[in-house]
Amino acid sequence: MAATLDPAVLDRIAEARKRPEEGVRFFYEADSLKVEANGCSLFETGAVIMDYLAAHSNEAAVVSAEVIDGTDPEVLSAVLLTGADYGLTAVAVRPNSQGGGWLVATPSGTGLRLYEGQDCEALVGGVGHAGLADRIRQANTPRGCVFVATEQPVKLALATPGADVSEAVAKANSEGIPVFARTLKALYGLEMITWAPTSERSRAQAGFTPRSTVTS
Repeated sequence: MAATLDPAVLDRIAEARKRPEEGVRFFYEADSLKVEANGCSLFETGAVIMDYLAAHSNEAAVVSAEVIDGTDPEVLSAVLLTGADYGLTAVAVRPNSQGGGWLVATPSGTGLRLYEGQDCEALVGGVGHAGLADRIRQANTPRGCVFVATEQPVKLALATPGADVSEAVAKANSEGIPVFARTLKALYGLEMITWAPTSERSRAQAGFTPRSTVTS
């Protein structure tokens, strides 16, 4: 979904670096999670964060998480859309070291919508949910990315109209997503890692083997 809005997300996947050996450390609290990423990517930590927020959203009006020293902020939209797909209104306040600003993903009557901006005070005034606004206001982001979410209804009044994710996905299914040849080659290389050694049918279904050469 994120790549339909920004094809550069695929470039980031293709350029993913080797995972740091130190790995990620998680610290759980009642309604918050702290993640010391130690240079690990949001590809790894983002899914854990959204699972945590979704799992605890029925225990508190607002739940939050912070990622310290994470990498690949370009995939923040993908992380937030995962939360919105769970039914959350999910906010990310970017660290100052990564340009600051914010993103919001939320379910709507027509599907999912994604918003982005730079003015956090405008975001606080536009979320229409006191608990969410307070937690965003408290976000301290010199090094870490702060995620805040709620499953309660949120009336957004933001200056930006946001992006219709469902519409973008439908367009991508119809017309495809533009991608550099080097990125496509790298993505194929990543997919090949998952091949079973003798599964020619799997290779054909993935588009790597002409179907005429596959027997039933």
